[in-house]
Amino acid sequence: MTRFRLLLIMAVLIGMQRSSTAQFLAESVAIPRQTAQSAAGEETPPTSITIPAGTTVLTSLRSPLHTVSARTGSGLYLETTRDVIEQNHLVIPARTFVQEVVEKQARPGRARGRGQLQFHLTSLILPDNYTVSIAGSLQSLPGSRLYESANREGAIQPVDQIDKDAATILSGVAAGAALGALSRGGFGAGIGALIGAGFGAGKVLFKRGDDISLPVGTPVEMVLDRSVTIPIRELTAYTHRLQVPGMKQAPLAALPDRETPFRRPNSASVAMSPEPSPEVRFHW
Repeated sequence: MTRFRLLLIMAVLIGMQRSSTAQFLAESVAIPRQTAQSAAGEETPPTSITIPAGTTVLTSLRSPLHTVSARTGSGLYLETTRDVIEQNHLVIPARTFVQEVVEKQARPGRARGRGQLQFHLTSLILPDNYTVSIAGSLQSLPGSRLYESANREGAIQPVDQIDKDAATILSGVAAGAALGALSRGGFGAGIGALIGAGFGAGKVLFKRGDDISLPVGTPVEMVLDRSVTIPIRELTAYTHRLQVPGMKQAPLAALPDRETPFRRPNSASVAMSPEPSPEVRFHW
C-alpha cells in the first residue's frame, strides 16, 4: 500500500513537471511572436521628405541679369531668403544657393514688341553641399513696377509703355505748337503742333523699347513645377547646426522683503560700546 502511494505521488509530480515545462516552452515561443507582431505594427520612421509641386521659394538674385548680355543656356544664380518648412522639417533653409538657366531671351523691337526673359530652376545646393535636381519657374517679381509676367511659363517683360510713348508724342506737339506760335501766330501754332506730333510719333516708332535689367538683390519668387524628394540624412546635417543652444538662466539674487520697510540707522540710536578702561593693579 505504501509503495502504491509513493508511485502515485511520483506520477503526479512527473505530470505536473511536464505540464509546467510545456507551458514554459509555449510561452517562450509566444513572446517572440508577440514582439515581432508589435514591431511590425509600429510605423517605421520616414527616410525622406517630399516637397510637393506648387511650393513657392522666395529668392534674390546673386548675379545681375540683362537682355543685352543674357544668352539662351547661360547660368543664373540666386539665394533663398526664407526658410521652407515641410512636415515640420526645415527642408530648404535660407541662404541656400539656387541655380537657374536662361531659357528664352528677346530684345525689344523698334516699332513693336517688348523684350522678354524666361528662365527655369535646375538645382538646389544645400548648406552641406548636397545638390538636388529640381524643376521650377518664375512666378513673380515681388514689388516690381517695371516688369510683369508674360505667360504661364514664367517669362517676364516690361510693363506697357503706352503712357511713356504718349508723353513723348505730347511733348513733341507742345514744342511744335510753341515754335509755330512764335513765327505765325495761331495758324503757325496748329502747323507746328502737327509737325511736333509727327516728330514725336517718329521718335516712338524708331526708338527701341526698354531692355530688362535686374540688378543683384532683386527679389524673385519661384515655384516648383514638380515634387522634390530629399533624404532625411541630408537634412539633419544642417538642421542641428541651425538649432540655438540652450541658455542657462543665472540664479536670481535674493530680493529684500517688501513688507519690512528699510530703515536707515540713526546716529543717535546707535549704541556706542564704551572702550575698555586699562586695568590697574597695585602691588603691595
